Amino acid sequence: QPQPQPQPQLPVGAAATEPVPAPAPLAAPVSVPPRLVCDTAFPMQGWKGTAPFAERLPVLRAALAHADQGAVELAELAEFYVGHGLYREALAVLSAPQAEAPAGALRERLDRVRDVASLLLGRPISPASPLLADATSCTRSDLHLWQALAAAASGEPALLAGLAPRARSALRDVPQDMRLAMVQRLADAVEDDPATLRVLLGAIRPATGLTPEQAAARNWQYARLARQEGHRADEAQYLEQAARGGGRSLPEIFARARLAAINLSRPGAEGRRAEAQINDVLRTYRHDALGEEAAVTYANRLLDQGALGAALAVADGASQASARPGVESRGARLAATALRRLLSDTAPAGQTLPEPQEQLGLFWQYEGYATPGQRGDDIRLGAMKLLLRQGLPEAARELGQQISPATAQTSVASLLLARAEAADPQGDPRRALALLGTVPSSVEVRRTTAEALARLDRLEEAAAQLEGLRDTADLRRRAELLFQARAWQAASTAYGELLRDPGLPADARADATSRLANAAALAQQRTAVPAELLATEGGSGTLLRVMEAAPAPGSGMSGVRGALERSRQIEALLPPVGGT
Repeated sequence: QPQPQPQPQLPVGAAATEPVPAPAPLAAPVSVPPRLVCDTAFPMQGWKGTAPFAERLPVLRAALAHADQGAVELAELAEFYVGHGLYREALAVLSAPQAEAPAGALRERLDRVRDVASLLLGRPISPASPLLADATSCTRSDLHLWQALAAAASGEPALLAGLAPRARSALRDVPQDMRLAMVQRLADAVEDDPATLRVLLGAIRPATGLTPEQAAARNWQYARLARQEGHRADEAQYLEQAARGGGRSLPEIFARARLAAINLSRPGAEGRRAEAQINDVLRTYRHDALGEEAAVTYANRLLDQGALGAALAVADGASQASARPGVESRGARLAATALRRLLSDTAPAGQTLPEPQEQLGLFWQYEGYATPGQRGDDIRLGAMKLLLRQGLPEAARELGQQISPATAQTSVASLLLARAEAADPQGDPRRALALLGTVPSSVEVRRTTAEALARLDRLEEAAAQLEGLRDTADLRRRAELLFQARAWQAASTAYGELLRDPGLPADARADATSRLANAAALAQQRTAVPAELLATEGGSGTLLRVMEAAPAPGSGMSGVRGALERSRQIEALLPPVGGT
């Protein structure tokens, strides 16, 4: 007989536990197949055609003129213009009235070529453009290229930088002429970002068979990259190659202007000739991108020389914001830089700042370049500091109302706003004290607190804020506050400290001596100020010396005689009544 297997025994008092169920098997992960990449939705290889331009253009225009509806012929002509770089002509022909509005795929084709021409002119397009619409069943390989061009046209360099690697991949399927034009447009939007610029220029590096204008454009972009990366020798080499064509294309003129800018620092006739070339370009092309480039170059040179007023005037002329709505121009950015330098506390080594009156005049003339919002607050804070130093608290307080809420919470801004409120007769001293409550203690905070308390007639509290400060202005202000508060004993002591200051001017010493005499007399106390520190003009110093030399009052008739003698001495020091 098989013996039963012994069961394990639980310890006494232990309860039996339920068996732990086996874990349920994990569900197999559902694999999501990656989206397929679409073929190019609208290949542009045939837009330019194979026939010579002069032969094909009349054929396309005649076909459009003789067509019944003309939408297909219109699209072919517009694509032909874009393929040859005639973007304005393409937009002009597309804007002509049509007998019947096309629909469906034909409408999409017309919208597409219109938006391509707009982007290559640097003009923003609608977010609903067919160029920016993703496919439902696959991923468009060219979508990131159009998104990058749209970001360039709308002035979003950060977005463009993120799209640049995938846009470069999509450029491989674009005809060479259009690829060069697109890279030129993208590079213009990220000229201050050398990493993104290098990525984009990689798409045109292997290009061959370029026209002189195309070669100049590529060398101009290479020169830009070399400048951003600090390779001055490479920059000069690429500029020489770009300017060598002898034509009148924009990249060639850009290169010549940049070469002139490099030579601005040369001494003698060469430097003067370069400056004349820059000014000639600036005047001739002042409303074009080339004029902006020349003006920015010249203004930078003026900034390096410390000619802030001239730099602001040139940067103001370089502003091209009206030509590109919604996009801040390089001239405007440079003007803001010049304003920051103008309102700084110290000038760069070897330079001097203009006189305060000239600083304020230039700020008021060009304050429109202090960008609204937080970006321009540092300029406004610098101007507030200058206005307060010049004794214009009303203007400083008015300017402080433009400070953004985020900046107003910083210690620097809170202190300046509090100073303006405390010093302006129309300001709110209680708001000044509230602002100072968030600022770490400092000498300037104590001074501002004293002014705010004085505005509230809390004079002795105001004087207490200045106690221990040894600057002449602080000593004088503390004594004035105690004198106004009729705290005669404290005022007498404070004026004694002020008269011991060796830097006290003569007129202030005379006023302090007079007030010390009054405070000491009203406090019925002697002063311990040496006679040589008292003002010699007027009778206040002599009066103090009489008071110091007077013996202690006696009793009886001797005390009366002493008091009468002192009265006669004091009366002799007083001015005659009624001017007689």
